[in-house]
Amino acid sequence: MAIDRAPFNALVDDDGSGLTGTVWNKAQINAVLLTPIDRMTQAGFVLPPGTVHNFAPTNGKNFTLWMLSANAASDMTGILAEPHGTTHLLLNNGGFVINLYNQNPGSVAANQLIAPGNVGAFALHPWRAIWMVYEGVYYNRWILLNTA
Repeated sequence: MAIDRAPFNALVDDDGSGLTGTVWNKAQINAVLLTPIDRMTQAGFVLPPGTVHNFAPTNGKNFTLWMLSANAASDMTGILAEPHGTTHLLLNNGGFVINLYNQNPGSVAANQLIAPGNVGAFALHPWRAIWMVYEGVYYNRWILLNTA
């Protein structure tokens, strides 16, 4: 999710005199820069036990890094669809494997995942991460990008 640039675009550069540019106070810097950056960085989610279909984390779309944990080995068949091009980094910060299943019908088609190699499941081991991007033009699925 990109930072809203409308407040930035409303700023006026100073002409060098120190009298004409937009003056920022701490509240404006917090609202325009710091809070949106904080929102984009990380969020933690605990997966329910068993198989998770159509995972819809609260406010997940506002964060780039999703820190996932589970209290036991967990299976995920899909994640709530987001706009085309949305990316998230999934980090398993728990002690159990999270299996991300390839195009599993347990989740609605638009929420399904395409695992690396387009077969079976991708095992997201503890303290490992994988990028995912939502492809909403041709596949309408989350594409898991194995960078290892």
